[in-house]
Amino acid sequence: MTLSAKQIALVHVACKKLGINNDDRHAIQETVGGARSLTRMSESGWRELVRHFEARGFKSPLREGGSSQLIADSKTKLIRKLYAEWRDLKGYWDPGKERPALRGFLRKRFHVEHERFLTPELAIKAIEAVKAIGRRQGSRGE
Repeated sequence: MTLSAKQIALVHVACKKLGINNDDRHAIQETVGGARSLTRMSESGWRELVRHFEARGFKSPLREGGSSQLIADSKTKLIRKLYAEWRDLKGYWDPGKERPALRGFLRKRFHVEHERFLTPELAIKAIEAVKAIGRRQGSRGE
């Protein structure tokens, strides 16, 4: 999953407002976000980077009441990815019952009643768990 243009732009705006030059930005990205390049940074690394800038005084124009629209947008993308990975599982759920089966899986594995209650971190873990199921199915020749 790559960062959106809005997420990348927010980092550039934060650096400009905080007076951080490109060399320092890359060093901060690597130290705080886990990747020197924004194109290689994870969603969680980006969130850590934004928190770092906010701790230094950056006021994000996207923050309202402690929540970020960009984080919500990334969560929506993660849930779409989860749906796609789940649909790719063959024989794991009855045809036409994929959503109830997914919710049962989420309830059992992540103690979440509905995919909309997943945090971005849990959504990533759920996607990885579904991918692992797919790999196991593939290794059995199903």
